[in-house]
Amino acid sequence: MASCNLNQQSGEEKKGAEGEKLAHQYCGSCHAFPQPELLIKSSWENYVLPRMGYMLGIYSILEERNDLIEKGRGGEIVESQNIFPEKPIIDVTDWEKIKKYYLDNAP
Repeated sequence: MASCNLNQQSGEEKKGAEGEKLAHQYCGSCHAFPQPELLIKSSWENYVLPRMGYMLGIYSILEERNDLIEKGRGGEIVESQNIFPEKPIIDVTDWEKIKKYYLDNAP
């Protein structure tokens, strides 16, 4: 019985490590790597992660992307720079691992 718990725990730790590795790869490629402890869980969950998802092409609904891009010249610049990609540029499964890493490790 104890060995089952140990195997299950190490599997969970491995998932967290994978999420951390992915966070370094994706988040750290645009800016300094943010440690999960920098913000409380609700800030990650309700503010930072959804906004970072936008820049990776991840939206809860398509209209969400449209609402982010203003009309006129400013919107044209955002579109031309692909700030908010139309389609995900990260595997959604990898994005979920990154989110889990931050939410599991934030205070």
